[in-house]
Amino acid sequence: MTNKDFINKIIINEISSMIDAGFQYFAFILITQSIETLGAIIDNKPLKAKSQSKQRFASALYKLFPGRYSFLNKNNWLYDKLRNQVVHVLYPSSSIHIINNKEDKSHLQFENNILKIHIYDYYKDLVNAAEKTLVFLEKKDNLEKEIPFCFHIESLLNSANEQKSDH
Repeated sequence: MTNKDFINKIIINEISSMIDAGFQYFAFILITQSIETLGAIIDNKPLKAKSQSKQRFASALYKLFPGRYSFLNKNNWLYDKLRNQVVHVLYPSSSIHIINNKEDKSHLQFENNILKIHIYDYYKDLVNAAEKTLVFLEKKDNLEKEIPFCFHIESLLNSANEQKSDH
């Protein structure tokens, strides 16, 4: 699977399907991890390069996401309170709340020292970042990185799609 296919099929489409199916919390987890993944795709190191998570997360926020994310990541705040928490224990720190009320427009705003992350806006920001990554990949032909084990992922996706069409 190419990086472009991975971005389109997994990062954009699969997370969208999760949100549409009501699995917003798990989509939140994958959005958070996808930030670092996009950073890994655009850097000049192998995907499995060691000790790169902080740099890749920050780089993706700075290069691909709206400026508010980089501002919030000063002193690696988002990396510590969001990324590390979610990746290691599946929930953010108590200083971050996930919201899903479509009427609430307080995405990335603080209320009582708690950062509010709106799942729909968070996903929209991820899609925009993914699209910027796709443009970046178009300009950098030699940047394609091998994504291991995707044959298995593709098999699972095909199987899931076949099951959907049977119903």
